[in-house]
Amino acid sequence: MAEKALFIDTSLCMGCRACQVACKQWWQHGTEPTTQTGTYQNPPDLTWQNWSVVRFTEGTLNGAFAWFFAKDQCRHCPDPMPCKVGCPNGCITKNEFGAVLIDQSKCGNCEVQCAQYCPYGGIPKREVGPDGVQYCRVFKCRMCEDRIAAGKSTACASTCPAGAIHFGDKTEMVAVAEARLLELKNLGWGDAIIYPGTAGNAMWLLLKSRENYQLAEYREHVPGRSPANEEPRKMLAKTDSREMPPRKGRIPISGSAVLVGTLALGALKALADRKAAVASLDEDK
Repeated sequence: MAEKALFIDTSLCMGCRACQVACKQWWQHGTEPTTQTGTYQNPPDLTWQNWSVVRFTEGTLNGAFAWFFAKDQCRHCPDPMPCKVGCPNGCITKNEFGAVLIDQSKCGNCEVQCAQYCPYGGIPKREVGPDGVQYCRVFKCRMCEDRIAAGKSTACASTCPAGAIHFGDKTEMVAVAEARLLELKNLGWGDAIIYPGTAGNAMWLLLKSRENYQLAEYREHVPGRSPANEEPRKMLAKTDSREMPPRKGRIPISGSAVLVGTLALGALKALADRKAAVASLDEDK
């Protein structure tokens, strides 16, 4: 199968966070308590259970107030992946689709060097136990490799109502991104760029510079200069985190239950066979 890629056109994004919720629902991630900090962005950053976060930034565009929305996630860097270079346990690989994957069964007895080596501000995030203790296992976007293997699109691309998230063969996505960039420049958006470029397997169309979207600048890791993480922690027993018992902030629901209000923007915790049930009803290609 051909190498795949995500293209996120922020000029079409309306900040609905459907992609954020779809990611959590597909991977059956639990909720995490957050605090209002004066922004509509929630949660404030990526976590081990939030692999996709829509960033909300206020600014100006053509002299008028504007929102800058951007779905943040792993860039799925090209070889040699910096996180892989920093991993002492051989946990990180890139599959045939171009997705950078972490094998959590190999995590442990390290200082989470993968996050230190990540050039985009530590995309891989430590697992946090119910008592708040951080563990060595780390998690991030997997580009829905199970859906791709089944011939489907990623959960985020499948659910985006604005058509801002595109997914497909990398050569096609690069062509779509470059065509869209040219179109916007011809319409007068001279500052539009493709971030962080087309070498990796995730790319963004931005109307202005990345700073306006809270997207990190590429920074190469220099051993010995990055602040050391806290002492290594004993990793959790080898288990699927989605099968851990419910805890405060994690809500178990059946496939027929409906969450309303602000909790609808959080994660949906399904029963063990929920994912298979959703997949059987998923008709997208």
